Amino acid sequence: MALQDIRVIVAIDFGTTYSGFAYVHKENPENIETNHTWPGREGVFKTPTAILYNETYTQVKSWGDLALEEEPEYITDDLEESRSRPVELFKLHISNLKNNQKPWLLPQLDYKKAIEDYLTQMRILIKSTLERRWPKIRFPQQVGFILTIPAEWVRE
Repeated sequence: MALQDIRVIVAIDFGTTYSGFAYVHKENPENIETNHTWPGREGVFKTPTAILYNETYTQVKSWGDLALEEEPEYITDDLEESRSRPVELFKLHISNLKNNQKPWLLPQLDYKKAIEDYLTQMRILIKSTLERRWPKIRFPQQVGFILTIPAEWVRE
């Protein structure tokens, strides 16, 4: 699609600890809407940048607030060591921090996969939000995306 086909712009703030998004339609550029409905929580503009995987860290069970609140049903007190824990701060792995300053991640979970999985969950929510707001919008063909980057990152 060409630039003139874009009808909606979505700005994503993919943050280290919290993330959010806002959107605006080309026909009403003064009406910028900030999302405030997240899985498990409403009325806040951002959700935690956190993911809860299954016990083998191969599938996303939940994300955002739910990832931090959910108590996995397959856990018993006897199996505490096999418990899946929420993954947080994974965005720091794409920063200019030295490796010894980056948060520890499980060996079986690559930070790129965590980022991809989180942004995929956000994409699903953005798609449903836009389609609910404008049922005739063609996603992603008529949607432009802006992704914020931290000001302190060095341009390379």
